[in-house]
Amino acid sequence: ALIGPTTQRLITAIQATWLTGAALVTMPLPMRMAALDQFIAQTRARIHRSNTRIVVIDADLAAFIEPAPGDPPFVTLDELFADGEPGEDSYRRPDSDPDSLAVLQFTSGSTSEPKGVMLSHRAICNNLDGAWKAAEIVPEDVIVSWLPLYHDMGLVGLLTIPMSLGCTLVQAAPQDFLARPIRWLRLISEFGGTGTAGPNFSYALAARALNRTDEELDLSSMRIWLNG
Repeated sequence: ALIGPTTQRLITAIQATWLTGAALVTMPLPMRMAALDQFIAQTRARIHRSNTRIVVIDADLAAFIEPAPGDPPFVTLDELFADGEPGEDSYRRPDSDPDSLAVLQFTSGSTSEPKGVMLSHRAICNNLDGAWKAAEIVPEDVIVSWLPLYHDMGLVGLLTIPMSLGCTLVQAAPQDFLARPIRWLRLISEFGGTGTAGPNFSYALAARALNRTDEELDLSSMRIWLNG
């Protein structure tokens, strides 16, 4: 299980989880401090329901952990990276099994208790193949995302497509967009983005921000705008 804000280290830990043959459970962060107790209860429930063997957590959040009997052990991202990069000779690739569990993704819990949905490697790869074909994505594309990595669109869509196809990913954090929606468009302009995605409300916020700014933003490189 991975818990932490969107960082390069978190993305590396996602890749490393799959490279070891383990299944990934990415945990959401609290959206409001007022709902902190609910977040703690839901996170502990998800960890136990998912049969998590180890929790990898951002160091800034580690101080909030109070292990209880039966909880799995935890390690911080800082500790994982403390010894630098391992040598190539130390890695042994596990046997590939297309039907093994790749991701245990929990539903939002907006209408009922969050439920874990089991996604196999085969199912995710079929999803990726369909996305490449439908959107005509090529290795030269530049994908821009601020979407959370515990969400299907952010994790399975905008992260794993560049990860597996080899195109460029420009990844921001959700709070970057929520604080100033114009940042999404700045990244597209700065890096020559060709594809992005977001929920319906994000386009409304971005359009409003664009109407209020005098910045000269070049969005002409864009050819794919996916609305979830």
